[in-house]
Amino acid sequence: MFSSRLYWNRHFTQKLADNPDTVEHAVNPVFRGMNRSSHDQALATAWKEGADWFYRHLLDAEPGINYQQWQIQSGLVGVHPLRIYDPRKQVRDNDSEGSFIKTYVPELSALPATFLDEPSKAPLSVQNEHDVTIGEDYPYPVVDFERRRQEARDIWAALDDRAKEALNDPERRRRVSLSQRSWSDKDNTESKPQQTGQTKLGDFDA
Repeated sequence: MFSSRLYWNRHFTQKLADNPDTVEHAVNPVFRGMNRSSHDQALATAWKEGADWFYRHLLDAEPGINYQQWQIQSGLVGVHPLRIYDPRKQVRDNDSEGSFIKTYVPELSALPATFLDEPSKAPLSVQNEHDVTIGEDYPYPVVDFERRRQEARDIWAALDDRAKEALNDPERRRRVSLSQRSWSDKDNTESKPQQTGQTKLGDFDA
């Protein structure tokens, strides 16, 4: 495990050495112009705001990893599928008993774990019983997650054909951060394409 993480660290450190401007700009010029280059598609917030904040606060901040991982998670690299994590699902999968939330979000510590994935849905009777008032002790949702997620997917889907068309330009394709193996397979019609395991844009459902 240690060795694999060490290689992972060195990989992104080398990528930063090769492309030092990635702390300011997305590595992929094809996707750089997308208006919705957001680190969280639901909030539509620019990836660099989150990346800068993380870099200032991480105890083990490494620019080669931090900035490129933020771009990967924002869908700017062009290889990885669009990741829009459902916060409710993350709570159910990773904190079903609510121990983490109750520890680090004390405003919700009295609320039953059943409602921690979506506190705003707790009935008033439950809020009154546990002395937690949503909208006062803890805010209502900032956005409608389901609606914003669908909007983001629609925007990316509308750009999918344009991105693929742009990548047919050999010079542009050479400059972007994509798997060279997948493109060499595509260009070599006499050889059987290898399975890259890459997911098509929009197939990812977190």
